[in-house]
Amino acid sequence: VAFIGDSITNGAEWAEFFPQLKVVNRGVSGDKVSDILVRLDSILTTQPKKAFIMVGINDINTGIPVDQILINYERLIGSLLDAKIKVYVQSTIQCALNVCGNAHVKEVKKLNQGLIELTKDKVFFVDLGSLSKDTGLEIRFTADGFHLTAKGYLYWVNRILPYLYSD
Repeated sequence: VAFIGDSITNGAEWAEFFPQLKVVNRGVSGDKVSDILVRLDSILTTQPKKAFIMVGINDINTGIPVDQILINYERLIGSLLDAKIKVYVQSTIQCALNVCGNAHVKEVKKLNQGLIELTKDKVFFVDLGSLSKDTGLEIRFTADGFHLTAKGYLYWVNRILPYLYSD
């Protein structure tokens, strides 16, 4: 199983959460979807059967329009599917409203709505629930407004558990 994303993905000890699975963490701090496309070979060489993607907050932070983010997502999903990998797109984790502001939170909401549409009939969409709320990331899951605490990661793990052990 490959976990693909940015610093939020990178911050998780996926192999410790799922010791019975062969897991690779391909989260890189600061990454945008376009960066993942550039380093796709480093993901494909691990030959995962499943890929869990959660990325997008850095795209929004740098002003990339949601339409362009979705185009890049579509390319990423297509490349993974071409490699016969089962793809799970997870909703982009919000940032805290008091840190990012309302406009930023609305952009993440727009991205997540676009991801739901993009993944219909193509791949699995995993709603990360309280981590992706329309009102921003809940303070109980973050110390800095962006990155998750242990409580946030445990919430995430519980949201994806059913998908890890399915065919």
